[in-house]
Amino acid sequence: MIKQICILTKSYKDKGYCVAGVDIENGQFIRLISSEDSDDKIPYWFMDNYSNRIDVLDLVEVDLKKNVQKNCQKENYLIDLKTPLKRIGNISFQELLKIKEYDSVNTIFGNRGKAILPYDAEELEYSLLFIPVTDLKFDLVFDDENNKWLKKDLIFMYKNNVYELAITDPEYKKVEYNNKQYENASIVVSIPSEPYNGWYNKFVAKIFL
Repeated sequence: MIKQICILTKSYKDKGYCVAGVDIENGQFIRLISSEDSDDKIPYWFMDNYSNRIDVLDLVEVDLKKNVQKNCQKENYLIDLKTPLKRIGNISFQELLKIKEYDSVNTIFGNRGKAILPYDAEELEYSLLFIPVTDLKFDLVFDDENNKWLKKDLIFMYKNNVYELAITDPEYKKVEYNNKQYENASIVVSIPSEPYNGWYNKFVAKIFL
């Protein structure tokens, strides 16, 4: 099935990318996966090929092999890594809003915490959200000596509730953003197909400032 989608996330995932976009015909989320076994990452080389680099807000043509649902991840579509994404253009954020409306939810994946329990996650029919947020502050601390992140969080308000969620957006997961504050933004929040240490963690996969 050939689809034209707008790329919304190209976020870090286990030495690869978690890549999700929206169908430009109906605004529905589509998450690209390279394996039927899990919400498998897309390799760096597939997205960062010098002759065909794919970035957020690019319009691409992609051959979706089939829908591969796993737990709450109903948006997963298998692709063949032997067939490159065909970049056909790029749009502005304002043009994106004409394709994809904000999702209407009272809380982010059902609660105000950093994660949700497996039972609650598996009751969901979605694993991606596109929402407007306010009062953002970056809390980013990197341990140079041990080469690891100590904190990589975004603090923000959504519907009068404060959230603090981990960032996987490569553009803003950088120490130079530590303590920076912004009044408004739009974000894509994602949860994985399987729990880690008994929880489905929430991740800020993309930030549009």
